[in-house]
Amino acid sequence: MPPRVEYSATPLGQSLDEALAAWGKAHGAAIEARKAKVA
Repeated sequence: MPPRVEYSATPLGQSLDEALAAWGKAHGAAIEARKAKVA
């Protein structure tokens, strides 16, 4: 069994949290609609 590893974002990566959440909120419905078309 491989050793347990925990990952976390650096402060620079964490600074993207709000922008990524806003993008997901703005485009989430379109992404889900596209996924439904393909599935």
